[in-house]
Amino acid sequence: MHPKVSKVLIENGITYREVRHDSFSFAITSPMDFANALGYSLDRITKSVFLRSKLKDKYVMAVCSMSRKLNFAQLATLAGVAKLEVAEKQELADKVGYPINGVCSIGLSPEIQVFIDVALLA
Repeated sequence: MHPKVSKVLIENGITYREVRHDSFSFAITSPMDFANALGYSLDRITKSVFLRSKLKDKYVMAVCSMSRKLNFAQLATLAGVAKLEVAEKQELADKVGYPINGVCSIGLSPEIQVFIDVALLA
């Protein structure tokens, strides 16, 4: 777990259980592998996507189930920009401080809006 994530969880008194990909007897190479290892449907596994405005002046994080598609137009409207696109991998590392394949919506700078699909609350 990235130190930024554990710091936020501990500071806020949030109980959590870390499940490491390398704790399984087989390789976890996809979200489906992780869902199967946990005995979950793919709907319970989320993806976090780091997005930027076309002008690169606004960054947002979008979180939804692996089985759903992001609505870029709706997210752009919510973010107050004309268009959003997936940020480059290096922008993720530079702006968020997480490794390229370690995207997480916890512990971000307050200037980065996070949009979470309401369907995840079900």
